[in-house]
Formats: sequence, C-alpha cells, structure tokens
Amino acid sequence: IRGSARRNLESAEAAYASAGGDATTLVDAARTLLDVEVERVRAVAHLEEAIAAFERAVGQDVVTKAGGS
Repeated sequence: IRGSARRNLESAEAAYASAGGDATTLVDAARTLLDVEVERVRAVAHLEEAIAAFERAVGQDVVTKAGGS
C-alpha cells in the first residue's frame, strides 16, 4: 500500500508540474501517503506495546532488540 500511495503521489506531482494535473489531486495524493505512513507508525507502536506486555507477562525478554547483544 505504501509503495502504491508513493507512486500515486509521484504521478500527481509530475502531472501538476506539467500543468496536466490540479492542486486538489496533488494534495489528496499527499494526504493519502501521509495517512498510510501514520497508520504504519501506529501499527509498529501497537506491536511494540504488545511485545512489551507479553514480556512483562512471562517475566523475560522474548524478542532480541536490533543492535542488542
């Protein structure tokens, strides 16, 4: 979805730059990409919260953190 939203924005930018697109389409494409990015960040946050809750429940780390030893 993220790639599709990004390509849609790039297409809208190109159309707008060549006077073949309108500002509304450009802004809508940018908003859609931003919405997708926000949802991705929310999903990652929810995952991290679930992992933390699980680790508290079992009393130990169950996921090796990136860069950890």
